[in-house]
Amino acid sequence: MGPARRGEFHWHKHDEQDEFFFLLDGDFRIELQDRPTVRLAPRQAFLVPKRLLHRPVVPTRSAVLMIEKAGLVATGDSLPGNLDGGVHAGLFVAG
Repeated sequence: MGPARRGEFHWHKHDEQDEFFFLLDGDFRIELQDRPTVRLAPRQAFLVPKRLLHRPVVPTRSAVLMIEKAGLVATGDSLPGNLDGGVHAGLFVAG
């Protein structure tokens, strides 16, 4: 979701890769195209399937673990060459 910030991220999708979110603390939801919004409580996780348009929303101070394939760009675009094809995990604290 980029640098730690509260609010709504832009709508995007990843054509080749899933995106995993795990809420450690706070409030986090994922709005999905043509599906109900997913609301996570602390210690809950959700996997956004590839090709699904989604928008993360962080309304309050929160800590979220996000796991995705290395080279994935949060805008939904992939980097040329896709780096080494490994896995990237990031923790962001918004608020």
